[in-house]
Amino acid sequence: DVRVKQHEEVLNSGLDHPGGLDPATTVMAIWPAPMVYAGPTEVQFHAKSRRSAGASYFVVGRDPAGMKGSSLAVAHPGDDLYDGDHGRYVLRNSPGIGSMKMLSFVKVMYDVTDNVMKVPDDNRPDDFISISGSKMRLLARNGASPCSPTNIPTDLVEANCVPSGFMVPKGWEIVVDYYRNIDSGRWIPWSRPRSDPGAAPRTTTEGQFGTLGFSLRHTDYESVWHDVSRYPSGTTGGGDGNVINLVTEIPLRMTAKMEVQKDRPNNVISQDSTDGRPRYYTYGTPFFNYGFVPQTWEDPNLKDSLGNGGGNDPPHVME
Repeated sequence: DVRVKQHEEVLNSGLDHPGGLDPATTVMAIWPAPMVYAGPTEVQFHAKSRRSAGASYFVVGRDPAGMKGSSLAVAHPGDDLYDGDHGRYVLRNSPGIGSMKMLSFVKVMYDVTDNVMKVPDDNRPDDFISISGSKMRLLARNGASPCSPTNIPTDLVEANCVPSGFMVPKGWEIVVDYYRNIDSGRWIPWSRPRSDPGAAPRTTTEGQFGTLGFSLRHTDYESVWHDVSRYPSGTTGGGDGNVINLVTEIPLRMTAKMEVQKDRPNNVISQDSTDGRPRYYTYGTPFFNYGFVPQTWEDPNLKDSLGNGGGNDPPHVME
């Protein structure tokens, strides 16, 4: 809701502020399709899905396909896999877009002469300051206050101020409040819904779902890893040898990163953690069941011809 409230202040400011929008001609709506960094294919999905919902225009900027290449690449290791304009070029030549019009959004910078974000003028480069998303978040975490409109420093981070024309004042206050209190628990990210876990009938849980104290185990098995058979009952791989059992750790549409605990009693299923906090998927809601094959394990000491060993976990499966 932070972004929504910030956008509401942009509308409330109207055209009295260079960062405002006219509420009489602007509709704010949410399209729940977060970026998953899938390259130009994803750019086409975002455009075509909006077209199907009735949109006539689509704003496409630089680097919508941002994906890093391999650090092991022979040439340009670690560089972006695609050019910054690749997604835009592919979209303009994509079949199926129909009559949808593309609004090409180029890089803009802050003009200190009139306090407005605009395309930089090559004839006066010293008058423009770049304010990237990373810099904006850093300034917000530092609680940056508005700069003097007549004396804007070139190093905004060092001065810890944000130009007055960059964002409507009340909108900036909301952004600062969020980034300075991001761990306070006042906000619920879209990827962390507070809901009951999807669980099979013969299971039992302990603790609160969404916390590191939560765990789930099956009432019919001491361990879902060791005691559930690898194949369906009475078969050895099914009639054609290709049927296996799956223990679901993360049910369809759940973003909590649940996994079987190899080193805990009964190998309960609980939420993974990062830096002492529950871990969630943040790049979209899974549209499949995700789990592992029981009575299996990838041996890290068993290496292939390239020297890659197993993952020290049971093989994982998407259903």
